[in-house]
Amino acid sequence: GNMKLTVCTTFHNEIEFMPGWYEGVKKYADEIILAAHAPQDGSLEWAHELQKTSDIPVKILEFPKDTIYKHGFCHMKNAIADEATGDWIVSLDADEEMDMTKESLQPFINDRAVCVSTMTMHMTERRDHWNLEERDLIKKEANWINQRHWRIYRNGLGIRWLGLIHEELRLPNGHHVARFSRISPIRMWHYGSMANPAKRGFKDGLYA
Repeated sequence: GNMKLTVCTTFHNEIEFMPGWYEGVKKYADEIILAAHAPQDGSLEWAHELQKTSDIPVKILEFPKDTIYKHGFCHMKNAIADEATGDWIVSLDADEEMDMTKESLQPFINDRAVCVSTMTMHMTERRDHWNLEERDLIKKEANWINQRHWRIYRNGLGIRWLGLIHEELRLPNGHHVARFSRISPIRMWHYGSMANPAKRGFKDGLYA
């Protein structure tokens, strides 16, 4: 039958990334669930506007600003995943873009598949003439380092996010989903270095 995909995204102050994030997501999402982590830059208002205008149903959960310090990102990631009604969940940050369609994902999903891994492309620098409205130029010109990530997983198996900083997806028996994942050539582009330096400082401070 027709598989349903839920996109789950947590965001803080990421207004500059959100329009491009949505452009990518709308190619495959049947449902969007957002965790708003006390944003102050207009991204929450943007999300509420999206809720009104999007053809895709959008649900927004709001979390107080001490959430990350108390519980880490996993708390929010699991909370929004619990709301997902899709057959599969795509877990994406606001500064990321999953370069796929349902058609390109389909070959990697069968009845036994638990998780699909993707090739994450991390940008290593930023250049003055780039902007997030012209992502194709960035993709062409940037130096990228790639690594595997596990962000697409089957709903309903009790898979949870664990860990404080580098969160991992684990099955109820404790196994990392990597052991049961299908390897795909789907690319996930991470534009984090395009954030303004003050915002990057927030994240760097968090990880220090």
